[in-house]
Amino acid sequence: MTKPDRWKRGLIAVAMSALISGFGIVNVAQASDEYDEVKLRYAGYLPATHARELFIQKWMEEVTKRSGNRVTFDAYRDQALLKTLDLLDGASRGISDISYLAVGYFPSQLPMTTLLDLPFLTNNSQALLASLLQIYGEFDGMKKEYDDNNLVLLTGLAGDPTILGSREPVRNIEDLKGKRIRAFGLINQALDTFGAVPVALPAPDIYASMERRVIDAYSGLPASLIPPWSLHEVSKYVIDYGGGLYAANAIVMNKPRFTGLNAKTQALLLDTFSELVKDVYIADLAKLNRERAKAIQDSKMEISRWSKEERAKATKMVRDTVWKQAIASREERGVPAQAFFDRFRELIAENEPKSTGYIDPVSAAIGRPD
Repeated sequence: MTKPDRWKRGLIAVAMSALISGFGIVNVAQASDEYDEVKLRYAGYLPATHARELFIQKWMEEVTKRSGNRVTFDAYRDQALLKTLDLLDGASRGISDISYLAVGYFPSQLPMTTLLDLPFLTNNSQALLASLLQIYGEFDGMKKEYDDNNLVLLTGLAGDPTILGSREPVRNIEDLKGKRIRAFGLINQALDTFGAVPVALPAPDIYASMERRVIDAYSGLPASLIPPWSLHEVSKYVIDYGGGLYAANAIVMNKPRFTGLNAKTQALLLDTFSELVKDVYIADLAKLNRERAKAIQDSKMEISRWSKEERAKATKMVRDTVWKQAIASREERGVPAQAFFDRFRELIAENEPKSTGYIDPVSAAIGRPD
């Protein structure tokens, strides 16, 4: 494992600059005073109106502006070019130059990155993103999993923590037992550990399933989606049970395409992302969450958070089961998952106190956790 030679522009900027300056991750093309004249093909799975796609559009426009219109983009959103499960392979093979991934779909290709989806790790998107980009710069094994897939990591994005939406109050782990709860990814395993009955449902089916009482509650969903999906009509309670962030995202680029660009153009792509993630994305996300928190309160839903003691109990149960199983399965494949995850947790602990720009919807409504 190697560490960055210097820190210049904050945690995110350093990690991004490392791609071209300090770690030998890629072979930089011959330097030039001019930006390359190039059109890059982007593929994503979210609709153009989604907050993250709106942010990526801002990045594209800023890159084009800074390059004097020499770097431009063709954007294919909403699975128009590649289906969700094909986005990694599509970027690897050059069908897209840049792809936006939900990393949880790719545990075989990205075994370290997908550990970031483990629940009960952190509620703070800003801290997670800073830690992700730091560890990408310093942990050789993580860089290797992108290299092995013919990819370069441009940046990461994260949404908001999961909550529990329910018709009835859920005050503790005991109240979860036997309840049929829609969830997603590793949240399913956590709920199973608590004695709940996880139900696999696409997110758009939550409303109808709650209305018909097919499920008793839902999780694997941030509180920010309750107002636009009208879930306040079928659930009365919003509960923060400590599940935390659960679905990391990565924006990756085909490695030969990236290394074929000159150093100035590479830096433009990376530095623009690092600046906008820190100065725009986090601020926009916090603003949206304050608006959504007010909308939830106006809908007369009751917003609560488990006690510190109950959250600690739940966290220990998940760490002793879900975390251990995920790490062990990767170690069996020769992935240094324990060392990686230990270091990532250290970075999270370092970054959380400094990551004050972000606030999740529940905290916006009732205050940050004690």
